[in-house]
Amino acid sequence: MKKISIIFILLAHLSFVIQAQEYQYNDFGITKSFEFGSSNSKNSSNQQRDIIEAIYFEKDVQLSWNSSIDDFDIDFFFVNNKNDKKTVEILVNNIQNTEWVYLPTKLKLNELTKGDIAFLYLIQLKNIEPNSCLHHYFDVYGYSNSKYPEGILDYLDYNRLEVQNKMRICLSDKGYL
Repeated sequence: MKKISIIFILLAHLSFVIQAQEYQYNDFGITKSFEFGSSNSKNSSNQQRDIIEAIYFEKDVQLSWNSSIDDFDIDFFFVNNKNDKKTVEILVNNIQNTEWVYLPTKLKLNELTKGDIAFLYLIQLKNIEPNSCLHHYFDVYGYSNSKYPEGILDYLDYNRLEVQNKMRICLSDKGYL
């Protein structure tokens, strides 16, 4: 009788552990998770997790990129960077930075770089329009949720120095530098 009750307790404990256990796996650069047990959890089996990575440019200069939505994670740094001319200057200087950040994206054909992240942040500043700053018209938007014109990062890949110079002039004219 004692053995049966011990086995019953162990099985009940094992059942609880399995229901509470969460698994994660990486499928083509997208981290997915699922849980055993009831499906009323906020982490249900068909929900994808955000892949958020902090990108560091210099000490105290960072931006957080969410690869699940191909956009920035709005955090303290995102909000406060635009108010600091030194930080904006650092980001302009990083437009030419081709160091890969190894995050999946639908915005361009190859990997995102630190320069891509810096540039995308700068074109989100108030009154900064990439078409007018770069004197190049980007009229087609890619996949449905993107707020960035299709091909803008591929254009940047081939024209980094020119883009950096034009963005510096544009940001200076708008009072960011």
